[in-house]
Amino acid sequence: MINTHKVLGENILKYANSKSIYLINKKKFIWGNMKPDCTIKYKRMKHYYSETIDFVIENIEQLSALRLEDVYYKMTVGKFSEQLGVICHFLCDFFCAPHYYRWEFKSTKAVKHHMLYEQKLAKLAKEYKPKPVIDTTITSDNVREFIVHLQKQYDGTLNCENDLAYSYYVCDSIINMILNCIFANEFKSNREKIAL
Repeated sequence: MINTHKVLGENILKYANSKSIYLINKKKFIWGNMKPDCTIKYKRMKHYYSETIDFVIENIEQLSALRLEDVYYKMTVGKFSEQLGVICHFLCDFFCAPHYYRWEFKSTKAVKHHMLYEQKLAKLAKEYKPKPVIDTTITSDNVREFIVHLQKQYDGTLNCENDLAYSYYVCDSIINMILNCIFANEFKSNREKIAL
C-alpha cells in the first residue's frame, strides 16, 4: 500500500544508522519508496522477489559505483534519492508476507486477505520503532548473498512486526553500504588524481 511505503520511507531516514544520510533528499527518497505503486513502469513489474531481485541488485550496484561528484553533478541528489527509495520499496516488499507468499490478486478472497494484512501492517508501521542494527559487512559483491540469507531467515514467518524488523534492517544496511561505497569511490578517485 502506498501509505505504508510512505511511512516506511520516512522512518528509514528518521532512524537511519548512517552518518552520511545528509546525502539523501528526504522528499525524493519518500517519493521513490511510493513510486513503484504509482507509475506504470513499476506497476507492470511483479513486486515479488524472484521477478525483481536482479533489477534491485543491478540498481544497488549502479548506485554503489557512483562517486560524490556523480551524485551531485551527473545524476543529481534528487534522482539518486528517488532511485534509493525505489530500491527500498522492493526490498520492503521482499519481506512483506503478502509479497513473500505471493498472495496474488486472483480472487476476491485473495485480494481481501492481502489488503487486510497490509492495512494491519500500515497501522503498526506508524508506531513501530526499528532497532538500530545494521550489517556493516555488506559490499556490492556480496549484497545478493546478504538478501538471499535474509530471505531464508524470514521464511515461515507471518507477522507484521517481523516484516517491519526485516524491512528496516535490510534497507538500513543497504543504504549504509551504498553511501559508504560512494564515499570510498570518491576517496579512491581523489587519491588517483593526486598520484598523477
